[in-house]
Amino acid sequence: MQSQSVIRSSTRLVILDVIATDDHGRPVTDLTRDDFTVLEDGQPQKLIDFSFQRPGTTAQDPPPLASHVVSNVPRYTWASSWNVILLDAMNTDFSSRA
Repeated sequence: MQSQSVIRSSTRLVILDVIATDDHGRPVTDLTRDDFTVLEDGQPQKLIDFSFQRPGTTAQDPPPLASHVVSNVPRYTWASSWNVILLDAMNTDFSSRA
């Protein structure tokens, strides 16, 4: 039996992260909005916003660890954005959220 559930959505903003490196793997830091073309189905799309993000470095390197110890301490400061996954528990059947 086919599912009767239908999900419809619309998007007004798509965030596209790009990591640009040169032939030696070093970050390219002088790019502007004019250096990018975004296509959807072969058609150029308008770029509404453009920002360049640089990772911040921590004030000090993490302390050395024993050879058998692993750490997940970030080597960079966190960016100012967050990724959020929202589950609508009020309007979604529990079995659909698995």
